Amino acid sequence: SPAGRGAAQGADAAAIARHGCGGSRMAQDGRMAFSSKPFSFSFSSECDGRQAPQVAEGLDYLHARQIVHRDLNTRNVLLASDLSAKIADFGCARVLPPGGRLRTTTVLGSPAYMSPEQMRGDELTTAIDTWALGLLLWEMMMETKPWEGQYNDYQSLSAAVMRGERVPIPAARPPFPPRFLGVIHAAQQMAPQDRPSASAMRLAIAAAVR
Repeated sequence: SPAGRGAAQGADAAAIARHGCGGSRMAQDGRMAFSSKPFSFSFSSECDGRQAPQVAEGLDYLHARQIVHRDLNTRNVLLASDLSAKIADFGCARVLPPGGRLRTTTVLGSPAYMSPEQMRGDELTTAIDTWALGLLLWEMMMETKPWEGQYNDYQSLSAAVMRGERVPIPAARPPFPPRFLGVIHAAQQMAPQDRPSASAMRLAIAAAVR
């Protein structure tokens, strides 16, 4: 599975995912790991074109087991030696209680990838991860970190996100197919219930990059 190695804590359970990974992080020092060479996220490429579906598949695997990651971003996706993608770093992950809603008094996560409900301190569902997945896909496409250069502190960023501001999604971004842009847009819906599931995103991404 594209879920990597780590552990998720729950009220009465601990879930453990294990997978060896001998590569590097998808992002290093805020830059895509591939940026030392000309960036070419080509959907005809045997290596690069499969990473987006693999991240979505890993997230679907976790959500099917009622695990919410809470800190999905490019730094927490590892690239194996064959450049396949594995989700990692489960330090913020939790097993959801019955009902699928996590109550928390602590705001955790990487601010650039946090959903509005995370920033408000609301109950959390797996929809926070699909929000983050949309931003991860956006970063893969735009080759820059979400919100970079726009907001310099958490307060201004969180205020922007909670009032409905979104990262700009271009009308076209070759070689990315229009359907890929649609997946990102769908993941950035304000209401958690309006976002697609990880399973739906996995299928949509796979169809877009096929």
